[in-house]
Amino acid sequence: MLAALPEYVVPLTVVAYNAGIRRGELVRIDWDQVDFPGGVIRLYRGKTKTGEPRVVPMIGSMDKVLLEAKAHRDEFHPGCSRVFSRLGEPIDRSPENALRWYKYLRKCPTTRYPGRVFPLRGSMYHGAWECEVTGGDRMYYLPDEAARKVVVYYAGPHCKPAPRP
Repeated sequence: MLAALPEYVVPLTVVAYNAGIRRGELVRIDWDQVDFPGGVIRLYRGKTKTGEPRVVPMIGSMDKVLLEAKAHRDEFHPGCSRVFSRLGEPIDRSPENALRWYKYLRKCPTTRYPGRVFPLRGSMYHGAWECEVTGGDRMYYLPDEAARKVVVYYAGPHCKPAPRP
């Protein structure tokens, strides 16, 4: 199963499977939170869903996979502080959330909004639709009623000023 995944996703998958850490907590783990000699990952206060600190033991192949990821980071991206990154940049949940909403927009029944091709979620903003995907992520899109599809022109962290089509 792991061989079929992109290389940068393998450590994330192994840790998520073995430790049961929430996805939002996983993507925010820094290397200073990983205690290799102690065999634990320390989730700091304020970086967890509950706001309380936790200590998660490294079980299974977590230590081996994380050591390999750290060696790769040290060689190619020494300035990256996040454990889970892609090309030295933190893994962001925005594309995943945007894809989920894009799929939702594509398959929703149009009967909820008579006369519209798509059930437009969000609000009109500068000639396009803005949809809050999560607390900090936005998706801006335009419905193409003739082609019966949605054209997403921005998906990512909320930015100011907002992008225009």
